Amino acid sequence: MEDEANDKPLYKAKVRAYRAQVASLKQPDDNGRRQRLLNNHAKLQASSQRLEESHRIALESQAMGADILNSLRSQRETLTRTRDTVSEADSNIDGASKTLKNMSRWFNFF
Repeated sequence: MEDEANDKPLYKAKVRAYRAQVASLKQPDDNGRRQRLLNNHAKLQASSQRLEESHRIALESQAMGADILNSLRSQRETLTRTRDTVSEADSNIDGASKTLKNMSRWFNFF
């Protein structure tokens, strides 16, 4: 028993030393974990910003595509009207040519 009483302060000192070591080991680990969390949070924020930017670009591209389609539709209508006008002018020219040929024959007849 006497040995146990003499060893008690020694054990207490060892326990204090071990606790100090554990405390010193926990500190960097907690800081390391905190730093990893901060890094992951920063990466998540950067990814979220890139995703939002990509979404914004996609919406802009969609709006530009709709504008282009509207412009193309308008141009198609213009080309269709022009084709119809040229076709009508061609048929008028054919009619005028026939009339002129008939008039020429009639004048040559006399």
